[in-house]
Amino acid sequence: SLKRRDFLAPLVSMRRPASQLALLTGLTIATYSALDKEGVKHADPVLYYFLVLSVSIAGLLPYLWLTKRSQMRHEIRINWKSMLVVGAAIVAGYLVILFVLQFSPVAYATSVRGISVVFGAIMGVLVLKETFTAPKLLGALLMFAGVVCIGLA
Repeated sequence: SLKRRDFLAPLVSMRRPASQLALLTGLTIATYSALDKEGVKHADPVLYYFLVLSVSIAGLLPYLWLTKRSQMRHEIRINWKSMLVVGAAIVAGYLVILFVLQFSPVAYATSVRGISVVFGAIMGVLVLKETFTAPKLLGALLMFAGVVCIGLA
């Protein structure tokens, strides 16, 4: 509606921690997407991914090795197959985005990447047996319509 209270509701909701975390998440995504766009301007996407991964591993692995070594070994021993499949999917998905960023505006690539939310909602219904409510359906349709609009732009 056009009532003042309803118009200001999104701003008022920023007082809640969940809204603040959502905004922080959006800013984080915008930041790393802009960095990725710059990165693939200066290096091949595969090389850029290797560099990003190397920095991540160099920063995280020593901490994990010192504090979570037994948990890491246990996890690898039990779930190594699914870890390989999921790891390969993550690498493939990120590389696709990096290649897309080479020739597309960052706003387009990031928006289309957001379609994963729709797939997450579908998997929630099919795998986790969540209820598919009208707001979820509307959100999924709006996301899909946004991707179609980007494709037509």
